[in-house]
Amino acid sequence: MKRILMLSVGALALAAPAIASEEYYSSTFDNSAVIDQTGGMNEAIIDQRVDGTLNGQNAASITQNGNENSTEVRQLSLTSPVSSGFNNETTVEQRGDRGYVDVYQLHDYGSDIGLKADVFQSGDSASTILVKQTDGAVDATAIIRQNGINNIIDVAQDGSGSLITVDQGHFTDADGGSVDTSSAASIMNEVYIVSSGDDSMLDVYQIGTEQLADIMESGSDNVMSINMYGDMNTVFVDQHGSGGFIQTTQYDILNYIEVEQGITSEDDMATITQEGTGVESYSFQADTAGLGGGNEISVLQTGYASSYGDVVSRISQDGSVNFAMVDQYSDFALSTITQSGTGHYAQVSQ
Repeated sequence: MKRILMLSVGALALAAPAIASEEYYSSTFDNSAVIDQTGGMNEAIIDQRVDGTLNGQNAASITQNGNENSTEVRQLSLTSPVSSGFNNETTVEQRGDRGYVDVYQLHDYGSDIGLKADVFQSGDSASTILVKQTDGAVDATAIIRQNGINNIIDVAQDGSGSLITVDQGHFTDADGGSVDTSSAASIMNEVYIVSSGDDSMLDVYQIGTEQLADIMESGSDNVMSINMYGDMNTVFVDQHGSGGFIQTTQYDILNYIEVEQGITSEDDMATITQEGTGVESYSFQADTAGLGGGNEISVLQTGYASSYGDVVSRISQDGSVNFAMVDQYSDFALSTITQSGTGHYAQVSQ
């Protein structure tokens, strides 16, 4: 299983000063800050924290129009005078190439409201988004939209009931974000996600060529959906816990999916759909702690194959009472299912 390497992006040497319009509502313990910049090589920083003691709920909004702009937002809370709930909210929009966004939200006292980060980059190329939401936030939300070539998204999230939504290559640059279902210009984009906690949802949608989604998730009853449209795309998923659900879909040529549900894999489910030529999937459900079982894997592969090995499915399961089903509607299809333990079911249709 390919392991995730979290990204380290160096500080950018940016010159132009930020132009800020800030409003503070100290009577209600709430803070808000707005920065709007037009032009290239600008830097915007919003830091909403006071020596570990928070003044109230935080809202940050940054809009940048131009190339090589940089945004940094820090919303950290260790204590809060707001007893009934708390909300850190960040909205960032960058229109231009080679943008950089870094959002860090820390929230560790169990609010029922949670963290919110919404980031949109509509430039053509080489932009980076980093979002980190940590320390057991409840119902944290990260929504990220990005278009262009050679872009990177890196998300780390810790908490229960959380949501991560990533959309790459689905928007046009000219109009700043309308739906573009063809999106042939989206190439070599990468998504890295590490998520821990229970009852979380993760949704990745990529259109283009040579895209990568590399995801690690731990916890119970988590749901994951990954959809890719285009050629030479790759998915790596590592989900540890119980009651997890993974749905992955790839369309077109030379696509690869690798799914691992391990450690105490119990009542996990994975569905894989691949349509096209040169498609391959590998699925692994492991009971390495001796507590798992009752897992399900379903694979559907369709398309045109001109030679042996163009359509391949491999499944490995251990534990007890596991289910594996493979449907391959193609010539030269190869399916391999390996099960160890008791009470398993396996079916292949070609």
